Amino acid sequence: MSRKMQLAMLPKSLRPKGKLKKNELNPIKRWNIVTGDKVMVTGGPEHLHGQTGIVLAVLREKKRVIVEGVNMRMKHLKQRYWESKGQSFMAPASMHYSNVNLIDPVTGEATRVKRAYLEDGTKVRIAKRSGAIIEKPAYKPERPKNIVAGPKDTPAEDVLEVTYQPFTDFGSLDPLPEHVLRGEDADARDEKDGGIEQGGRRGRQKGRSARGSKLFSLSKLRRRKNG
Repeated sequence: MSRKMQLAMLPKSLRPKGKLKKNELNPIKRWNIVTGDKVMVTGGPEHLHGQTGIVLAVLREKKRVIVEGVNMRMKHLKQRYWESKGQSFMAPASMHYSNVNLIDPVTGEATRVKRAYLEDGTKVRIAKRSGAIIEKPAYKPERPKNIVAGPKDTPAEDVLEVTYQPFTDFGSLDPLPEHVLRGEDADARDEKDGGIEQGGRRGRQKGRSARGSKLFSLSKLRRRKNG
């Protein structure tokens, strides 16, 4: 099922507000290129053909990749209140994933890949040019910027300290009223005990509505007699 049909089946409240581009309608389910792979540019502008670099990021929703040192563009940052001038620097821009291919570890040239399984059941990528295995780079998560506790950080002893003590002495509580134990509602109890004559809450409301309807009918009869 295409992406367009999937969105058509969703209710309007869950659909994305903006229109999807043609490039984003059918997402790719299996990616052969991951962050950290070494790739070569084989498509796109001619002046980029043959350039190699390491994949810095994979934008799967947009089907684009960012390669280190390839497709460099000038980026400008706004001036901040403590700066006298904004910053400008060169940074790699994204490019379509179809313009890059993985590099064969044996020949050093761009190659297409296929998937296969080893004897132990692990899935690997195999270069079609030489048949060599292209291993995936190890994932290195970003380390926290500051791992030393500062003066405003909560110490580990206070975090692990148990401060909540649940109430367990239920025998010391007063027993519940009888109407609560029977499951009766407060309004039903007022009707049963009070009524219209004894002044129950629901009874008073019924009495007022009954008196109002009687007055309305009397005034109607008087108008007919006078007319």
